[in-house]
Formats: sequence, structure tokens, C-alpha cells
Amino acid sequence: MILPKRPAIVEHFIKGICDSRTWVFSLLVLLALIVTGEILTHFVEPHIRYNKTASMPLGFYWDGPVGINLARGDLVFFCPSPEIISRGLAVGIHSVNGEECPTHTASFLKRIIAIPGDLVDTRKGDIRVNGKVIPRSTPISGPRGRLLQSILPQTYKVAPNQAWGISEDPFGYDSRYYGSFQPIGRAYPLITWKAHSL
Repeated sequence: MILPKRPAIVEHFIKGICDSRTWVFSLLVLLALIVTGEILTHFVEPHIRYNKTASMPLGFYWDGPVGINLARGDLVFFCPSPEIISRGLAVGIHSVNGEECPTHTASFLKRIIAIPGDLVDTRKGDIRVNGKVIPRSTPISGPRGRLLQSILPQTYKVAPNQAWGISEDPFGYDSRYYGSFQPIGRAYPLITWKAHSL
């Protein structure tokens, strides 16, 4: 006996239920990971940190020591200075609350583009490190019309224990607007996912 084929709309409905179950399961796993990460952040040293800001991929990072061989392309954490925070607040950028920094904010996560001894040139509107243009380094206006004021256009030499960093999202708040910073930890991605643009 040959059973009649189910109508396409029924097949689509069944597939939708299966997809919904997968989506709900994925959401529950994600929530469990976030809660676990928040707990581990307080009890694990070196820390497992959860990045909550969309300027870099969201997710969990291992926070290891900076070490002495910091290189361009490395991911690092740093504590924003009061000046960096106030410049951001002036255009509606609010730092995430936290306990690891003296400013009572969470640390920032950036990808290093310049290390001690490098020459950083901002005079042509973008960032050039030792003469090489850094992609997506031109300062831009953020969403909701906020205008981020770029760092003064001149040539900077990166000082010892300092670095320049950039966000993966072009609307991120990074060294284009405040210059150098002192890394406090090296970030190693554990579980991350792409964020929506800022």
C-alpha cells in the first residue's frame, strides 16, 4: 500500500517545529554558557572573561598574562582611563560596569595594531603604523548621530608597556579616538560569536 504524500505545507510545518526545537535548545545552551561564564569570572584566576560589547566578537575569553612577546594582531584586555571613559560618555558610549578596573568598569578588549617602538601616523585621516595603512582605521560617526572625536592628527611613538588597538566592528570605540593604552592581559578566544554592528 502506498501512503499519500504529505502536502508541502504540512512538511513545512513539521520542519518549522524541528527548527524551533533546535533554536530553543541552542538558546538554552547559550544562556547556560553566559551564566557559567559570569560565575567563573568571579572564581577562576586567570579569569575567564565574557565580552558583552559588540565592538569585538561576543563570548568567552581566557585572560592570560601579557608576557613580554606582545605582537601586532594579539587580543588584549586593558583598563580604560578616566579620560577614555569621559570621552566616550560625552557621545553616549557607556562602559560596562565591572570590578577588575580601578574605574569600576569592565576591561576593554581590542586587537593590537601597534606595539612599543612603532610609529603611528594619524595625519592622513586613517591610522598608519610604520607607514602601513591599517584597514578600517578611519574614524567615523557612530549610530544615532554620535560623532566620535578622533585623536589629534600627528605622529606618535608607542611608549614601553603601551599599545594601540582597534575594534573588529568599524563603529567600535578604540585607539582611533584615545590613542595608546597599557595591556593588562592577553585574551584567548574560547567560545565566541559575531555580534550585530553597533
